[in-house]
Amino acid sequence: MTILQIKNNLLDFEKDELIGLIISACKTSSIIKTAFSSQLGDRTDCQKLYCNFQKKLEKSFDPKNSFNISNAANLVNQFENECTSVELIAALMKDFIVNAISFSIDFGDMGESYYAKIASMLKKCLKYASSNRELLEKQLSESEEILELAAKVGWGLSEEMREIYSMYFNGM
Repeated sequence: MTILQIKNNLLDFEKDELIGLIISACKTSSIIKTAFSSQLGDRTDCQKLYCNFQKKLEKSFDPKNSFNISNAANLVNQFENECTSVELIAALMKDFIVNAISFSIDFGDMGESYYAKIASMLKKCLKYASSNRELLEKQLSESEEILELAAKVGWGLSEEMREIYSMYFNGM
């Protein structure tokens, strides 16, 4: 059944029936329960979800696990779809950036597309952070650490990251 078909079928339900359906789905699937909890603002579940994704992200950067940066980026995208906390989404994006740079330092040059994914994730992270002044200031305080790490790799990553940071932090 497609999403549109599900949506059209749900239009026939009364409020109590919908609530019962949601409760039943949450009891049946922990993924659905987690998604609803995070959408409804349960910070504890979002924090647990973050910890789980952080562990998965770290494992994905383990060379024993047939590493692929696109798979790691997909984990971040999946978390972004399941969590409503801007702070935690930005934190996992930062974890991605640090892990990706560290991986390159440990295992050598990766190529232009690899570094483009890192820069793209940085843009996305700062875009999220820019919706919250306090979070953006936190990202600014952590930026030097990330820029120092990026300076250890090639392909102009450090310079590109400095440009991205300047787009968000000029005038602060």
